[in-house]
Amino acid sequence: MPPPTQELLDARVAITDIIAENKTMSEEAAQRIVYWHQQIKIWQDSDSLSDAFADGRLTFRQMSHPEKKYNYAKENPTKDPTREKILGIINNDSHQKEVTNTAVKNDDDVWVLGGARRTRIRLDAGGAGIVRRMDPQNFMRTTEAPQSSKFRLGLHALSASLLDPAGYVLKRYEESVLVVLMPLPFPDDVRLFYELRELSKTGGCPSFQNAVVVMASEFTRPQFASSLDMGAQYVVVKSTRTGQDSVKYVRGTKNNTVQGQSPTDCRNHARNNYKAILGNQTANEITIAYRRCGNLSRFPVFAVSVPKATDLNEVSIALPGPPRVQKYGTPPPVGNPNYASTGFVISGTDFSKRPG
Repeated sequence: MPPPTQELLDARVAITDIIAENKTMSEEAAQRIVYWHQQIKIWQDSDSLSDAFADGRLTFRQMSHPEKKYNYAKENPTKDPTREKILGIINNDSHQKEVTNTAVKNDDDVWVLGGARRTRIRLDAGGAGIVRRMDPQNFMRTTEAPQSSKFRLGLHALSASLLDPAGYVLKRYEESVLVVLMPLPFPDDVRLFYELRELSKTGGCPSFQNAVVVMASEFTRPQFASSLDMGAQYVVVKSTRTGQDSVKYVRGTKNNTVQGQSPTDCRNHARNNYKAILGNQTANEITIAYRRCGNLSRFPVFAVSVPKATDLNEVSIALPGPPRVQKYGTPPPVGNPNYASTGFVISGTDFSKRPG
């Protein structure tokens, strides 16, 4: 794997200094955050699926539930049923997820299941939704607009598996599914990000706080991590910042009595060293805030998994463009998000890519 560059290592030292000395009131602190994030993105542009897999940083999410409300005639002129299903998975953007709980914070300041509250939220859990999560503007907030577009668009955290290079276990489907492969940043950078974000909640000059908000809109990170199935659940709470509904993805009650798997443990695994959940060769679970990765947007990588096949067929997903400008009348429809084969196959053994 490509090791951290010296520039990235030096930038981490500068961030550690901000945290250790609580330097939240200086423009220099904001500049250090921006520079550190730049070095992370430069490093991410040199990363690969196979390197991330070998290093225990590659996450694997399988999607199997299609949205059926679209007419895919334009995107699927051959009326291929497999293609229609994958289009449905990609376009699962307005799923109304039933939520039955709210949340409270435990003694460790971790969100956990609270009282009952029955409602529905929008959840964009499809392939196009992952692409939309790569747009930082969907997560930006300002003084004038304190709530980002995340809730409105349903761009909440999602579950995945962290692949163990020593041997991994995944659910096997008897049908074709869409797979998203996303490398995580180094655990050291994840830890520093969370420490900075906690520091920003206590105050700081506007440039410092803005630098943290901007980074949060462009930094993929784990939120909870467990070596077992967490039974993660969406809950709705009132945001203390906006007073509006906000969605949390919390540790459920399943396996709650297993040592090292409490909600606090799962949060700490994600923040301090998410690789701690590897080694048992069991079906683990990691919840992820999917965000833009690098400058070149090489990740995430999408693929179609065919039943009984070990390898994956890489595909690219494209969102439709804006309506064409017309002098008169209503702009014509631009279609639905679509996909196409890239011509590459991804090995299910080491996640290297080769021409198909």
